[in-house]
Amino acid sequence: MIKDDDVFNGPRSCKQLPIRIQLAVVLYRLGSCGEGATITKIGSLFGISDGGVIQVMTNRVFDAILKKKNNFLYWPDPIERRALVVETLKNDHNIDVDEDSVNDDREADEPGDQNLPTIEGVSKRLTLLSLMET
Repeated sequence: MIKDDDVFNGPRSCKQLPIRIQLAVVLYRLGSCGEGATITKIGSLFGISDGGVIQVMTNRVFDAILKKKNNFLYWPDPIERRALVVETLKNDHNIDVDEDSVNDDREADEPGDQNLPTIEGVSKRLTLLSLMET
């Protein structure tokens, strides 16, 4: 997904470690905490001597990933939001709700919709249910 990005292959790119190694270093760094997260420790683990190299790799990988964000990160449309609410109610809270019984807008679109719960209202109820369960 990121292997063809200019940050790795541009005309000004200097000699770099293979992209899979750079990605592995960054993922390890993101998944580490405490003493295991130090640049020195990560460098030693991957055989990279300079801490600056790890920071440059991290910046490259993030640049490449962030260029792809609009392909994968988006706000769901009303139909997808409704499906997500219904799925959450059924799977996470064992509440059986028909998809047509959840209104995806804050205000009713049609005269009969005023009694349908909104996503915002359902979210507030779920929060209350979660608080009661703990």
